[in-house]
Amino acid sequence: MAVALSELVDAAGGELRPVPTAETVAAALRRAGLNVAPARIIIEARDDRWLVRLPDDRLAWFAANARGEQRLKKERRVLRLLAARCSFRVPQIACESDAGWDVRDAVPGIADPWALYDRIRGDAALARRIGAMVGAMLAEQHTLIRKSDVAEWLPARPDWPEPTAGLRRDLPHVIDDRALLAEIDGVLDAYDRVVVAANDRVLVHGDLGLHNMAVDPVAGEVRGLFDYDGASWADRHHDFR
Repeated sequence: MAVALSELVDAAGGELRPVPTAETVAAALRRAGLNVAPARIIIEARDDRWLVRLPDDRLAWFAANARGEQRLKKERRVLRLLAARCSFRVPQIACESDAGWDVRDAVPGIADPWALYDRIRGDAALARRIGAMVGAMLAEQHTLIRKSDVAEWLPARPDWPEPTAGLRRDLPHVIDDRALLAEIDGVLDAYDRVVVAANDRVLVHGDLGLHNMAVDPVAGEVRGLFDYDGASWADRHHDFR
């Protein structure tokens, strides 16, 4: 499957690695003892990485550059920590290659955020049930992982929102309303003045939403969470936004 290099990295990502094909992925998997026919491999571009969809609810991740390799390494550490401490499901690392790629068992269930959104708009009871289940998962994530577990290697702020200096630099290129820019500048000043208490810092997912949870298609129960690429040791409120 052809992918656009522009979708994968920007100039800060480092030197691009060869774009994988179904054949090269199948060969790499064979060397790790996994036999998958190239016809059953689907490759998708992600930031600094390639997501490879495999049969039997498995996913492989390959780095597109050095930054992508570091992102994968960090997420693997987070996933293993969550799997060891928490009762909810996260992707399981099934195979880790010396070359930096890995294979993961996906959380069982359906990940279809728009269909789920439409469903909960008309079912308040389901919406409350999903909210309660995700809240219970976050309670575990925020309390069972300690600073000593992650502080040395997790960033101290999430990837989003971006640092205010960059926002101030870029916003005038997309907004020419001076009054609105002044109001935004005031909001950014207020945001920068917020001091995060030490006991408010937890393991934050950073991008939690309907698009990052696997749900039982019939019962509507949340089976687990995934996509911890943006995890950080940061203000717990980021997971409730």
